[in-house]
Amino acid sequence: MFDSVESEVQEFVGGLAGSLGVKSYTIELKRGISTPGKGLLLQMRPDSAKCSHLNMVVQNGVGEISLFFGTAGWIEVGLPDSGYSGIATLQKLLKGLCEAVMLGRITEKVWHRGSKLVRCESRVFFDGTWHQFNWGGFLLYRFCKNKDVTYESWDEVHVPPA
Repeated sequence: MFDSVESEVQEFVGGLAGSLGVKSYTIELKRGISTPGKGLLLQMRPDSAKCSHLNMVVQNGVGEISLFFGTAGWIEVGLPDSGYSGIATLQKLLKGLCEAVMLGRITEKVWHRGSKLVRCESRVFFDGTWHQFNWGGFLLYRFCKNKDVTYESWDEVHVPPA
């Protein structure tokens, strides 16, 4: 299964990056993550440290793709055969999220207690609106230091949100 998924994911990301004019990034593929032999990790790293990374994890037999970006941004997207979403919805969501990260259309507020990250609120602009994804505790973060984080476009051409 992973041979077709691997080629589809690489084709999807390469096509999206090409259509956006993004050239300054590297892709690394790892197999056998999480459960040995059952996970596929695609790591996409822009050349600039001012940009967000984008990691995509596909778990064989689980029915979802997990996207990781920014400091601790994370979302799981259901695969079409899992009953979570249709193929058109999945492609639109994946394209919107990946495009937003590549174009620097994400912001975050992160909370640390000492050096430990305890909460992250990621905001991603796609499909004409801002979407928020939260990670971490709800009570302790009030007593922690926070900071706002912004990211640049992977090709350093900033496209402001509409």
